[in-house]
Amino acid sequence: MMISYLYQLKFDTSVHFGIVEAGGGLEAVAYTYGSDRLFSSLCCELAEGGEDKDILHLVEAANAGKLIFSDLLPFTEVDGDCRLYVPKPVLPVERREEDKKWSYTEACRASAAKKMNKKLEFIRVSELDDYIQALKTAQAFTGGVDFGTNWLAEQVNCRGDKPLPYYVGTFVFAENAGLYGIIQGEEKTVQRSLDILEQLGLSGIGGKRSSGYGKFHFHDAPFILDEDPPYDDAVELGKRIDNKNAQWHMNMSLLIPDISEIDDIQKGFYSLKKRSGFVSSLSSGYTRKRHDIYGIVSGSCFKNRPAGKIASMKNDKGHEVYRNGKALYLGVNA
Repeated sequence: MMISYLYQLKFDTSVHFGIVEAGGGLEAVAYTYGSDRLFSSLCCELAEGGEDKDILHLVEAANAGKLIFSDLLPFTEVDGDCRLYVPKPVLPVERREEDKKWSYTEACRASAAKKMNKKLEFIRVSELDDYIQALKTAQAFTGGVDFGTNWLAEQVNCRGDKPLPYYVGTFVFAENAGLYGIIQGEEKTVQRSLDILEQLGLSGIGGKRSSGYGKFHFHDAPFILDEDPPYDDAVELGKRIDNKNAQWHMNMSLLIPDISEIDDIQKGFYSLKKRSGFVSSLSSGYTRKRHDIYGIVSGSCFKNRPAGKIASMKNDKGHEVYRNGKALYLGVNA
């Protein structure tokens, strides 16, 4: 039986989640963490402990669709209420017929509203319908939130003859903010994944972990979405994940479609993101650039729920390298 657990992470340190699209430099950072990166982090944590059988079990479960991760997405706490945010849907919304005959003043107002809405990255899950209605009526949606602050930390490279200063971009979460995620799968496998995730909090996720970045702990105990969630946004999120009859289905994870799903993908609306990086082998000590791949980012919308696949990124030698492209969805009506 497949169940969905929601967990929340509070970060004890700054985070460095690099942005490949920004050229791979150290200055640009994000404050969310992709499902594919999270899955890789769990596997790396197991590899460092020599638990190869557990890695194989996770990969097999994910490949069979029995273990699915969402991206790590932002949440805030306001007056005891936990607010969950999801990616802004990649959906064109047609204007109402009466709005197509605007005056110059109305057109200027609509243009300003469109620019404001374009800047939004995340929408509170309980306000998704309000956001879509704002798009239909060409109104500005006012649900934007600051989850923290970007900082540039100065560091020094002392490996050469001369010490060389450089800057590292970091993100510091606000005191009332953090990241949440969903793990969907069979009870035993999900519980094992949560145990590994809790252990991973000691070493951290993201880049520059050797400098102390990315450490976290569980904010509250993870809970099952379908069993009386403790706050309204979790109830709403659970309903949308279970709604298989919605007009559109928005992914909450990086999606790497199988070739058999391409026709369905082309009928939807989506954005692509490049994934690349290096592979470090603990056994042989080498570091090698992995193959680049493009995935469909969260927030993309489709008429059904393409399952995706786990892509093999292995080079000509070394151990297996995987990119998890299995996606989790929620229903959206527009």
